[in-house]
Amino acid sequence: MAVILKVEKDKMLQTNKNTLKWHESGYRSIIEAIKDPVYVCSPEQRILYMNPAMEAHLGRNATGEICYQAFYGEKKRCTHCVFDQVIQGQAVEYELNDPVSRKHFIVLNTPIVNIDNSISKLTVLRDITLFKELQTQNAQSQRMETLGTLAGGIAHDFNNILTIINGNTAMLMRSGANPGTEIHEQLLEIERAGKRAADLVRQLLTFSRKQTVYPQILNLDHALEEIQTMLMRLICEGIEVKMISCPDGPPMVEIDPGQIEQVMMNLAVNAMHAMPQGGALTFKTARVELDMRYFESHDVEAKIGSYICLLVSDTGVGMDKETSKRIFEPFFTTKDVGQGTGLGLSSVYGIMKQNNGFIWVYSEPGLGTTFKLYFPESKNKASLITKPVMLQDTCLEGSETILLVEDDAPIRNLCLKMLREFGYNVLEASSGKVALEILQENFQRVDLMITDVIMSGMGGEELVLKVREFYPHIKILYISGHIDNVIRHCDLFKKREVFLEKPFTPQELAKKIRELL
Repeated sequence: MAVILKVEKDKMLQTNKNTLKWHESGYRSIIEAIKDPVYVCSPEQRILYMNPAMEAHLGRNATGEICYQAFYGEKKRCTHCVFDQVIQGQAVEYELNDPVSRKHFIVLNTPIVNIDNSISKLTVLRDITLFKELQTQNAQSQRMETLGTLAGGIAHDFNNILTIINGNTAMLMRSGANPGTEIHEQLLEIERAGKRAADLVRQLLTFSRKQTVYPQILNLDHALEEIQTMLMRLICEGIEVKMISCPDGPPMVEIDPGQIEQVMMNLAVNAMHAMPQGGALTFKTARVELDMRYFESHDVEAKIGSYICLLVSDTGVGMDKETSKRIFEPFFTTKDVGQGTGLGLSSVYGIMKQNNGFIWVYSEPGLGTTFKLYFPESKNKASLITKPVMLQDTCLEGSETILLVEDDAPIRNLCLKMLREFGYNVLEASSGKVALEILQENFQRVDLMITDVIMSGMGGEELVLKVREFYPHIKILYISGHIDNVIRHCDLFKKREVFLEKPFTPQELAKKIRELL
């Protein structure tokens, strides 16, 4: 009987050993298959086990070594050590920025109860580097969006102010300030300063993606060839310019031709300043297919499909990561005071966003800089680019009757002076409601209505709809310094002849009127 019991006991022990071996083998296989680095430390903080991913991360197998010596070369416990909490049965989680691999990890520490009831520490390193990078990109994108909104609002307000400054200066110049006199020279200085201010505002609007544009379908290679001559005059001697065309057919994109010129000039100037001793500047176009994986890895909201990539690279001094993160911010510049506005690259950023494209920069100190600009590919044929007819100053006068609708009194008074200077009969209204009241009695006399777009109460678009319903013979000219998304995509603003953007000069206003009448 005793022999039988012993045999049964031995069988049971063997079964338990086989079960334990099976579980150990199974669990080990699972842990070794995990792509996250995993290791186990004894109560004495000696490494008992490392999975293959941990060996690859460390670069060797450190089993048997003290953890803080193996990982950090320290002689005492790390400041972030959580071993005491773990051996008390707590699971502890924290973030770790590894200076060696330059990766970010979530470190998960879990207690393991051994056979002798002692507690070891199981640690799993979850790589969150990509998540951190996307988080940074998202924060940067939101920051740029906020800056764009702020820049656009400031620019719109300045447009109204500049309309008054530049317009009154032009009126004084026309009123008889004799060339060569001190007052004439002072007016010229004001005029030049006003134009520079208007250029700065235009760049702010470009960054905020709220400037008026007229997209055309064009061959990007042809556009680059046309701009090349201008670039050669701009680029300093000692810089070699290379143009490499798309190898598999014409790269067709839909964009305002003036915006392509602005992008090229700003990137070329940026490259020139980065190569004071000379170097090479390369422009290259290529057709690429971008899938969802690309957009997710770059945290970009865009459509998968065909894109035209414009690569602009230089062999200049390059930039560090902190500079690269900020180069698209308005007014950020690494140049000396007075050497740059800090709006060049922010304008490029705004242009790409406005055309449903995106831009990336790759740079390292001493290794040059490469910009990659992605434009959605257009499957349509190139547009026929026509230039507007320019009228001579001698043809700017008229005798028609114009209804002027503007709720900003200083701008309304300025426009009133401009129009009367050119011989027009002018009726003025401070709101859309007043304009309709005037038209009820004078609609047969009015040939043209000039109206601001954004006004308190009845806006310009609502006013125009009512005028066109009851008085279809009256032509319309919009003026505004506020160009938001609704205005940009409205059909009324796709034709250049029905819109004049602030600030404008008396001649620009008069020419636009003659084009309409």
